[in-house]
Amino acid sequence: MIRYKIAHLKGFDLYHYPSQKPEHDLPPILITFALVNSPAILDISPERSFINHLLNLGFSIYLIEWCPPTHSEHSKSLDDYIMGDIHCAVENVYVREEKKLLLMGICQGGYFNLCYALRKSERLCGIILLVTPIDFHVPGNRIYQMIKYMNLNDIEKRMMNVPGWCINQTIFSVSPFLFSLKKIKLLKEAGLTSESELIKRVEAWAWDCPLQAGKTFFQFTKNCIQENALVNQRLVIDGKLLKLQSLQIPVLNIYAAHDPIWPMACAAALSQHIHPSLYQEIKHPGGHIGVMMGRAGLAVLPGNIYEWTHNLLTLVKEDAFTA
Repeated sequence: MIRYKIAHLKGFDLYHYPSQKPEHDLPPILITFALVNSPAILDISPERSFINHLLNLGFSIYLIEWCPPTHSEHSKSLDDYIMGDIHCAVENVYVREEKKLLLMGICQGGYFNLCYALRKSERLCGIILLVTPIDFHVPGNRIYQMIKYMNLNDIEKRMMNVPGWCINQTIFSVSPFLFSLKKIKLLKEAGLTSESELIKRVEAWAWDCPLQAGKTFFQFTKNCIQENALVNQRLVIDGKLLKLQSLQIPVLNIYAAHDPIWPMACAAALSQHIHPSLYQEIKHPGGHIGVMMGRAGLAVLPGNIYEWTHNLLTLVKEDAFTA
């Protein structure tokens, strides 16, 4: 698998993974990851590489890798990430490929992508969401319950960029025994095989958490989680009020039945807001990370994405995917 850095911009690096057996009709995929971790989990090992599985199906893959904010960039906002960085990446891919693209987002990255698609979808032929929370006020959402009554305005005045380890510790505390027991189980199963090295890589990835821009962190935590602004039609991006019902491109929503971070209902709630003709969902019987690197997920989900994309191509005229 070959990876090229095709752009180094102020807020992110843009990488290209060209397919070794490209299928001409397939649109390219641009992947956006969450801010809390790196996208390295998508290519954690040759056998467990989500990206490699997509490449083998003929997709051309592009990846946004966020640059940690400097001290002077603590005021970088949701607008800057969504209508600045993501828009810039979309334009770069569109110019290179000369066709519309699929925008794929993981977790918070999917939320960002959905906001972008609601704001500007001219270069997109569809959007793919993986373990992406949409409705934060569903029953059983422990992260929302933890921060429900926090005075974030007061905290914001006292912080600049937010340490990634602090955010990750909060996520871990949602289900500490579940995460610990799962790790013990995996270590026992691995024994002295090569799987033990994989577990070490995943562990290192989980705690490799970069700084987050203070303004974006508090906007996302307060507006998107506390106030559930997107679902409640109160989220404004780049001066425009976003309405989920106005989405005009197809969406594939993949979520995990046993997600320890976001309850399944957080993601499944999207079906209540998107026109049925544009919406398809897949419930995967695994966990948050298993969707991206678990054996069961890799065995079926890349193929599901390929099949959905081909169905998409048959429903839209060929010139809808070309410049």
